[in-house]
Amino acid sequence: MKGLSDFSLSFFRELIRRIPWLESRSVIDPHPEVDEGSLLIDFSPPPIREHSQFWVSTNEGEVTVGFGMFHMHFEWPCPPDQGFWEDPVDFILDLVEERVLIEDWTKNGKWSGSSILKRGEQPDTSEMDEDNKIHIRSWTGVFDRTILCK
Repeated sequence: MKGLSDFSLSFFRELIRRIPWLESRSVIDPHPEVDEGSLLIDFSPPPIREHSQFWVSTNEGEVTVGFGMFHMHFEWPCPPDQGFWEDPVDFILDLVEERVLIEDWTKNGKWSGSSILKRGEQPDTSEMDEDNKIHIRSWTGVFDRTILCK
């Protein structure tokens, strides 16, 4: 993609090699406050639903991946011999193929935290009280659910 910085282009090439359909969703970040040549991917996968916006940015020399209320920062290139949570391309692939889900926690309707769950794994509600809700989000919405804490 013409105009990307060397850092962003390195990540973009690996991302598109492994997840080619994201190329059509990729642009040079137009926001004036970001590093010149930063990559931006920003869309909601169908079906459109609350807190399902997916985004990737290469601003400030790191890769940031967000989905819903969750976001995570990654080094690039990924340090060798790391788990999926260290490699942004592996993480994105696991997210879009629904091997991982996002859990967003709210308390009295306000965000209070987020984490990652492997598909089939249950969230830990042991320290939650009745004002908490856990919103599980998946790429296609198939695994989406809300857990009321008691």
